[in-house]
Amino acid sequence: MVGGESMLMLIGILIFLVTFYFIITEKYPKSLVSIIGGGLMVVIRILNEEQALEVVGYNLEILILLIGMMIIVEIMSETGVFQWIAIKLAQVVKGDPIKILVLLSIVTATCSAFLDNVTTILLIVPVTIFLANRLKLDPKPFVLMQIFMSNIGGTATMIGDPPNLIIGSLGGITFNEFLINLGPIIVINVIVLLVTVKIFLGKKLHVSRELRATIMELDLSRTIKNRKLLVQSE
Repeated sequence: MVGGESMLMLIGILIFLVTFYFIITEKYPKSLVSIIGGGLMVVIRILNEEQALEVVGYNLEILILLIGMMIIVEIMSETGVFQWIAIKLAQVVKGDPIKILVLLSIVTATCSAFLDNVTTILLIVPVTIFLANRLKLDPKPFVLMQIFMSNIGGTATMIGDPPNLIIGSLGGITFNEFLINLGPIIVINVIVLLVTVKIFLGKKLHVSRELRATIMELDLSRTIKNRKLLVQSE
């Protein structure tokens, strides 16, 4: 009997590792891989139906919230509104590189507090690289800053990252309690990081007026891909 249980445990570990491998490599849709992996666990009787349903039922509110967030982000990403915001902010500061860096960093941290970090980066970084190339600047400082800010901002709220949601739900922590305890620390981290960047990169991120003018020439109307969908999402 012990040998049978050990074999099931080894098979379970193998299924987990293979599933995790395909999720990381993204060779197949993550949702499909997860469903197949979970289904195999039940079919092979590593988990029975009652245990599987118990796990799903216990985390049902987490799953529903994550699904809802994914739907919202997917819809918003199709509209081009994130690109519109990034370019609009760049034009508000008249193409000043250091101000663009600061504003986009704040936007990234704020979005990551309410959206998945990876999704935020995928939406903001492409337009950031576009703006940096437009100014003939190395985009690395901009991208690295946004990665830092995404991780910092995602820690601020209970919905900023799936692990936060799981910890808050299982620990019985409310959204406000999570924010009150971590919010001040996150704000301090953001300020310290912005000041540090200003000190070390302030003089390096300097471009001519001609290059800054190219930012002002960008047509904002072209960034909105689907106006009808944008109105509906509101």
